[in-house]
Amino acid sequence: MSTAVVLSARFPWITPAGWIDAYPIVGGDQNSDGSTVASNNGRTPGSSKLQLQLVDDGYADNLGILTGLDLISDINKEADGSFELYLIPIHVNQSQRESTLTNDYFTPIAALLSVRDEQGAVVLERAKALLNPTSSPASADPNSEAIPSKFLELVHQDNSYKLPLGWELADLTSSVIARSIGVPNQCDPDASSQAPADTVIRSNCTLARIIQIAVPAMKIPSVQSEKLIPTPLPPPSTTLRRPALFDCLHQATYLFPIVKQSQIDGINAILDAWEGQSRTNDMRQLAYILATVYHETAQSFIPGSEYGGPASGRYIDPENGVNYYGRGYLQIVYVDNYKKVSELVGTDVFRNPNLLLDPKISAKATVPLNAGWCFYREEAG
Repeated sequence: MSTAVVLSARFPWITPAGWIDAYPIVGGDQNSDGSTVASNNGRTPGSSKLQLQLVDDGYADNLGILTGLDLISDINKEADGSFELYLIPIHVNQSQRESTLTNDYFTPIAALLSVRDEQGAVVLERAKALLNPTSSPASADPNSEAIPSKFLELVHQDNSYKLPLGWELADLTSSVIARSIGVPNQCDPDASSQAPADTVIRSNCTLARIIQIAVPAMKIPSVQSEKLIPTPLPPPSTTLRRPALFDCLHQATYLFPIVKQSQIDGINAILDAWEGQSRTNDMRQLAYILATVYHETAQSFIPGSEYGGPASGRYIDPENGVNYYGRGYLQIVYVDNYKKVSELVGTDVFRNPNLLLDPKISAKATVPLNAGWCFYREEAG
């Protein structure tokens, strides 16, 4: 049992091969010392025991589809027809992976990985043909009486979120996967029949079909059903809990591989500006503000200057000769916008544009502008 557990935990390219006694597998006569009567092939050097060297199946069948097809074939040979078998692969959308060039030394490894990915796509198509001979869509109406496909594919679409490689999924990862592979009560059979397999529209109905097969008595309302009552959204949170927020950031390694003190200081400046206003306490607006600054500052949360701005003459005010290029968290540009921000934050960034490089001042401008309380006028650019 321990050998099986260790073998199941192996990874291609990383974990070395494991050894297992071949006698129960290859059969044959067994000597009194436990060795088998067989050829020398597979024997450990210096030992008379026949052993097999095992590696992860991901080298050849990374999705496990071939193994699944073999199991279905073997079970069907022995089955009495009292049950049906379905293959439900859940995998990441491979088609959206970007190809990258590598140097000559690593090209063979890159080629092997690419071939493995392509082989997975070929095996998927083979499984569809074997288990769906009528070519009927796997995502048909879950409540229909038609015979469903026995190949039900769920594809994780959200490539903006890199799935971690680990034994335990965090709540955030689980929710991202759940949302990506479909919501059964949002199944729209008409739209699904026209949608590609690797879309959430199709996955909604595929997931509904899986539930229907597992629990035949359950009727799943679709978007076309009068019984479908949209689930109301929960009320937005109005409580800012900084410790919980920073704990979340430390766990979100896909966003912050390492949380730096400069990032914490920048976020705190924005939170201070948020708590210093009384217009709204909707945490969704705060989340939008933080996400915008995360993007605009390339994750640093440090208010900076526009790249190439000082050398550009497009933002120079002809009256005073000052270059009003992008500065701050939001990269404020043009003289009229600097005047507007001066009125908004109570600090004269019009006469001293570089004051927007101060995190506190920049945050005071970022919160109201990004929350949509005021907008740039057309004449202000």
